[in-house]
Amino acid sequence: MKKVILSVAIITGMLITTNVYKAHAIQEQPTVAVVLDDDGFVEVQLQDLSEVVQAAISAFTQEYDITSLKYNAEKQLTKVKLTKKDDQSVKKVYLDAEGKEVEAPAKSEETGTIEQETPSAELSEVMQDNGFVNVKLEDLNEKVQATIRTIAETYDITSLKYNAEQAVTEVKGTSKADQSEKVFYLNNEGEEVAPPASQEQQQEETEIPMSL
Repeated sequence: MKKVILSVAIITGMLITTNVYKAHAIQEQPTVAVVLDDDGFVEVQLQDLSEVVQAAISAFTQEYDITSLKYNAEKQLTKVKLTKKDDQSVKKVYLDAEGKEVEAPAKSEETGTIEQETPSAELSEVMQDNGFVNVKLEDLNEKVQATIRTIAETYDITSLKYNAEQAVTEVKGTSKADQSEKVFYLNNEGEEVAPPASQEQQQEETEIPMSL
């Protein structure tokens, strides 16, 4: 009888502890509202898509770097996130089963955590962020947090990344007005700065030809 009572007490204690952890985790979530726009889309590898969709995606690579591939089996839609090679602007396209570009499906807005994207093996080379890694809002300093909250008034924040070497925060957002996407780069003072040069550009700048 004593063993039974002791077992019940242990189980009850574990349940209480679990509930405390859950409540604590909820309180620690960032205050910035973001849009979770996946709506059934899941990460997918390029080779898992049909040949016509692969061909349509390959056509974008002349001007864009592919940063994310997701697929919705229910709607038979592929979501492709692109970053333009010349100005680093971000574009999102949706392709149907025939590889044709279609309008974005209706999506529901809900408050949640910032979308964390895991690159597929096929796109790992393209998706290198020049030292940028995912970061939480609360891990940034107060000045940067304040600027991000200001941006969040007109943009839904979809991604936060930080480059410790260059001390630059990358903020990706979707305009609440027209759904266009924009990337902001902030220094440690919370001021917007130009996009940092890639490693290749830095090497080109350091390789100055000798004058005769």
